[in-house]
Amino acid sequence: MDVTFVYAFNARLDRRGLWSHLQSISSQVTVPWLCFGDFNVVLNIDESLGSPHVQAKLDRILVSPQWFASFRSTATFLNAGISDHSPCLVQIDGMASPCRPTFKYLNCWALSPQFQSTVCRSWSSHYSGGHIVSLFQKLKQLRSGLRQLHTSSFTNLSDRVAICKLALKHCQDNLSSSPMDSNLLREERALVQEYLQISARKVRNNIGSILDAAGKLCTGSYEVAQGFLAYYSSLLGSSTPVLPLPSHLFLQDTVSPEQCGSLIQPVRVPEILDALKSIDRNKSPGMDGYSSGFFLDAWTVVGQDFKNAVLEFFQTCSMPKVANSTLLVLVPKMDTPLTVKDYR
Repeated sequence: MDVTFVYAFNARLDRRGLWSHLQSISSQVTVPWLCFGDFNVVLNIDESLGSPHVQAKLDRILVSPQWFASFRSTATFLNAGISDHSPCLVQIDGMASPCRPTFKYLNCWALSPQFQSTVCRSWSSHYSGGHIVSLFQKLKQLRSGLRQLHTSSFTNLSDRVAICKLALKHCQDNLSSSPMDSNLLREERALVQEYLQISARKVRNNIGSILDAAGKLCTGSYEVAQGFLAYYSSLLGSSTPVLPLPSHLFLQDTVSPEQCGSLIQPVRVPEILDALKSIDRNKSPGMDGYSSGFFLDAWTVVGQDFKNAVLEFFQTCSMPKVANSTLLVLVPKMDTPLTVKDYR
């Protein structure tokens, strides 16, 4: 990695040499680059507050796209104390490992001629433990086949990132011999913007640091996870014994014997498919990543197992843990979330 420390001049004209020097470095550096310090200038006018004591955002931490791709890191500005500047703390949580994204069924996969055969290959296996457990085991095994189908038949986002990085490297190699070429500089800016847009999801999905509910700074994957876990545990509560209801709270008006009989009638097989079709195929999938669209697209292969699993649930009134899990997805409420309360 390369690290550049900045302490800029106070006068605007004296800082021009700094900008030219940083521009030259950015066109030549090919490794992860960190540039931080006192730039002595605000980026926007709203970063400066007026009298009686002028406060301005002069200290910054800047990194290159290669830095995001190489490290999991956090940047924190500490209290100024007796100084008139805020100390910058950069913490590297480790190398950025290419984690596999969460599996999610895509409707376009059903358009591939290999879709049905891919499902059939995974569905030929047999599992013990009941119809529900067998269904979820087959779905789990099918994920790898559908991922391979996506890589071979549809646009691979990782390839787009690699192509963009290669084009950016070629452009910066040319800039090293012609650092003031305006066309090359414009091309570099456009490629950097494209690269950041493509890889923005990966950056957003990484929460390097967060303030917990008590205002304590959590850094590193484990501390961040524990901070969110404690916060949502307090919101969602914990398991408690079921208390009996007082008799005066019971409803006086009850269903008739005929209505009661209709409510406890056995589930009929045609009702299962009707209920599945009533679910929007674009609704958020469960923790296994499969939406109702998958079961409809592959009904000729998976339909019988799906119906057996539903019937088993109503016959045994038992739901295995594998089928009764949920997933908490953190969605930021703002562009720069700082605390666990800034997510929903």
